[in-house]
Amino acid sequence: MIEEGADKETEGRFISPPQILMHGSDVEHELSIACSSVVTKVEAFMGQGSGWVLDRITAIKISFAEFKPLRGSSYIPTPKHLANKKAIINVKNTKDNKCFLYSVAAHTHPIDRNNHANMPRHYKDEIKKFDTDGLHFPLPIDEISLFEKKNPKISVNVIYEYGVGDEGQCEKAKKATKSHRNESRQYLLAPLYCTKNKTALHKVTLLLLQDGERKHYVLVTDISRLLSGNDEQRREKFVCNYCLSYFFNEKRKDDHENFCGEKKPARIIFPGGGKKRKEGREELDEEGEEEIEGIEDLLGISAIDRAEMAKEDGENMIKFTNYHKSYMFDFVLYCDFEASLERNEETGRDEHKASGFSCVRIASHDALNNDNVFSYNGANAMDRFFECLEEQRTYINEVMSRDAVPMIPLN
Repeated sequence: MIEEGADKETEGRFISPPQILMHGSDVEHELSIACSSVVTKVEAFMGQGSGWVLDRITAIKISFAEFKPLRGSSYIPTPKHLANKKAIINVKNTKDNKCFLYSVAAHTHPIDRNNHANMPRHYKDEIKKFDTDGLHFPLPIDEISLFEKKNPKISVNVIYEYGVGDEGQCEKAKKATKSHRNESRQYLLAPLYCTKNKTALHKVTLLLLQDGERKHYVLVTDISRLLSGNDEQRREKFVCNYCLSYFFNEKRKDDHENFCGEKKPARIIFPGGGKKRKEGREELDEEGEEEIEGIEDLLGISAIDRAEMAKEDGENMIKFTNYHKSYMFDFVLYCDFEASLERNEETGRDEHKASGFSCVRIASHDALNNDNVFSYNGANAMDRFFECLEEQRTYINEVMSRDAVPMIPLN
C-alpha cells in the first residue's frame, strides 16, 4: 500500500475465513467466497480515511487442511438430564456404527416405548429399505444431505449439546442431580444440521450425543418436551429448526422459520439476568394467542431458560466502568418516539410509522435547565421532529456564542 501524496509504504496482510470444501465440484464456488472476503477487507482498509491505495499484490497463499466432520458411531448411554425428559429413543447398537439409520428407522417405523423401542432388532428390516449407496458409516454430518437426496421422503435435522468438554458428556450427566440443576443446564442444545427439504413425508429430528471423541445419533421424539424446563408448563411448543426458538402458535413459528431459514443454523443465547416469567401465566389476547411481553416471548425463549443457562455475571457481561474518562457535553437531547403499525400493501408486511414524540433538553449547567418537555402527536410526526431539532440547534448555538472567546492563533 502507498499513501497518496507521500512516500510512505506499508505491507497489508488480508486473510479470508476458512471455507469448508465438501465436494470437488464446490472448489470454484468456495474460492470465489474467499476472494470476495479478501477484496472486502482491502476496500474497508482503503475506505477508513487514511488515504491508502493498492499498489501491487506481491503474493497469494492458499492453505489446505484436512476437515474431519462430526459423525455418529456406536452406542452411547443417554445422559440422565436428557433421559429424564422422556423425549428420546436411543437405539442400543453395540455391534455396528449405523446409529443414524437406526434412529431414522425408529421414526419411520415407530415402536411403543414399553416394547423395548431401543433394541436394534425392531429396525433390521426397516433400514434395509433405505438407499445408502455411496454413504459411509458412521455417517458424517456432510453426508446427511446425500442421504436425503437418495431418500426424498425423509428429511433430517440434527441438534447437539453445545459446550460438552473433553471429559465427556456422560461423566457430566452423572453429576447432574437436582441440586446441581444450574450446572447441568450450562450445556445448550443448538442446531448442527438443518434440512432444505420442508415437504418430506417423514420429518426426523436427531440429537448427536458426545462422549469425548465418540459421537452417537439418537431420535428426538418430542422436541417441545426436550426443550422445556422441568418447572415449565407442559404446553405444546412449535420449534424453529434453525435456531431452536419456540412459539406457542404454529403460524407464528412458520412465519419466523421462513426468514430464519435464510441464515446458517444458530442458537440465540442471552446473557444472564432479567425477570422470570410468572409461573402459570396463561394470558391470551382476543384471538387466543399469547401476549408478547418482551424479547424472550418474541423469540420464543423462556426467561427461565435465559437465566438458568447463563454463566455467572462477569463472564459474559460487558459493562462500562471508566466513567472518569467520560467527556461532559454542554447539552444533550433525549427523545422518545411512539409508533403505530401500518400494512405496506406492496410487501404485505406491517411497518412502524412514527405517530408522535417527546423531546427534552438537558444542560450541564443547572441554570440552563428546565422541566419543559416538548411533546407532539399527530400527522407528519417526523417532519415536526426535525423542526424541533432545528429549534433546539438555534437555541444551543445562541447560548454557546455568549461571551465566546476567540481561539488563540496557532504559531
